[in-house]
Amino acid sequence: MSRRGAQEGSLVLDRSDTDLFQLSSETAERLRPQFEAADVTLSASGAPAVASVDPARIGQVLTNLLGNALGHAATNGAVTMITKKDSEGVTVIIADDGDGIAAADLSRVFDRFYRGTTTSRAGTGIGLAIARDIVDAHGGEIAATSDGPGTGATFTVRLP
Repeated sequence: MSRRGAQEGSLVLDRSDTDLFQLSSETAERLRPQFEAADVTLSASGAPAVASVDPARIGQVLTNLLGNALGHAATNGAVTMITKKDSEGVTVIIADDGDGIAAADLSRVFDRFYRGTTTSRAGTGIGLAIARDIVDAHGGEIAATSDGPGTGATFTVRLP
């Protein structure tokens, strides 16, 4: 699916009122064995936060972001996921303490097949592009921030 395809509505969504904190917690628990095997601490916190989303698609976004964070987290490091609701929607924040993202890469991390200059991790470079397409199809936003190599990265998903 191209970025344009997601924006034009070609991505079929099966929306329902979904508690994103519960979905985030369930996703974290499903992936917890991988984090434990890699000696990376995973924590999920927040409060109930209901939004009209396709839970399978948003679960895919969370899985991609958590897998990405795990792949870049420091040895004996930590990944945190926080779910918040406010008057404008729901925000899920996933942060790791690992590789970080170079400033020159931040604007391209969601480009299909792009692999940043600070990574040695194997991958295809499509996970973040897929996450962006799914979030876009929901009318939401996804962003990445980092203070640079070695400082970790934070990914923020905002859904109406």
